[in-house]
Amino acid sequence: MQRYIIILICLIGSSVIFYLLSKILKRLKIKNANYLGLLTSIIFFITTIMFSFLYFEPHNNITLKYTPPKIIDGKIEKGKFK
Repeated sequence: MQRYIIILICLIGSSVIFYLLSKILKRLKIKNANYLGLLTSIIFFITTIMFSFLYFEPHNNITLKYTPPKIIDGKIEKGKFK
């Protein structure tokens, strides 16, 4: 659920940046206002997605060791994480 909220916030943020930047650049009469707004909003979307996933995703369980299930005397012994 947290991933979907992050993606939604990034989409809304990039849309707001595109809208505001397009309006500002059109008032300043700069050519390619839509192109620059789109490019900036895509760059904002990608960087916020990267940093938010790197910040919020748990990455502390790298050292877990897994013992698979074994058959001992015809019975299955459960696997374990250590």
